Amino acid sequence: MDHKIESCLIFAARYSLNRHTGAASLVVDAAKEMWDDLELYTREQLIRESREATTNIGSWESLRVFANNKKETNE
Repeated sequence: MDHKIESCLIFAARYSLNRHTGAASLVVDAAKEMWDDLELYTREQLIRESREATTNIGSWESLRVFANNKKETNE
């Protein structure tokens, strides 16, 4: 995947971590859709960022669960 797109996804995640908007849900959904095409660094960064969320906790938790399930499936 294009590095610029992955960077934008991380920027969007950072923007939405602490805002009461629908942005978090959109970012999480997009990350899940692109997950298999994302670089490992980007996946790990999104998970790290998700732990800093103060709003929309359910959305960010769903990303961590999704990532964990994908990891277990690939092992």
